[in-house]
Formats: sequence, structure tokens, C-alpha cells
Amino acid sequence: MSTIKHAIISAAGMGARLGLNVPKCLLKFNGVSIIQHQLELLKNIEDVRIVVGFMEEDVIKIVKSIRSNVIFVRNPDYQNTSNTFSIGLATKGLKKP
Repeated sequence: MSTIKHAIISAAGMGARLGLNVPKCLLKFNGVSIIQHQLELLKNIEDVRIVVGFMEEDVIKIVKSIRSNVIFVRNPDYQNTSNTFSIGLATKGLKKP
């Protein structure tokens, strides 16, 4: 059993430097998306939170097809805020690190 209880994935950004109009977490390597790799690595973590913003419907749909018990946190101002802000949104309500 893992001693880590919570994990946060920041997936709200636009990935603008890539110029692909696709969230980075949905990019595939060897046929598997980055988010799928991340969720596989976190499969034993009971509380996984994913911050969404850009193309959030697409990200949520794909994540739910992989793991149904993820908590989604919206960053509606993802275009103007940083990863630090997104992480801050996801930590609200956590009582332990």
C-alpha cells in the first residue's frame, strides 16, 4: 500500500508552444497518451485530482474512460494563470500533504 494519498496532475494549459491545438496530456507516444501513462503510474493512489481548462471536455472524457474515480478541478482562467495557480486550486480541501 502506498504512503502517498494524493496526486495532482496539472492538465489545464493550452500547450501553445507545441502549436498543435491539443492539450499536452492527450499527446500520444507509442500509441498511449501522456495522461494514460500518468494514470497508470498513479493507479495505487486513492485520491487523484486533475486540473482541467483547455479542451476540458476532451480531457475529462478520455480520463473517465481510463479511470472513473478521478476528481476534476476546473481552472476557468487557465489562459491567464500558471501551473502553480492550478495546483493551488486542486489542493483546496486537502487536510494532509
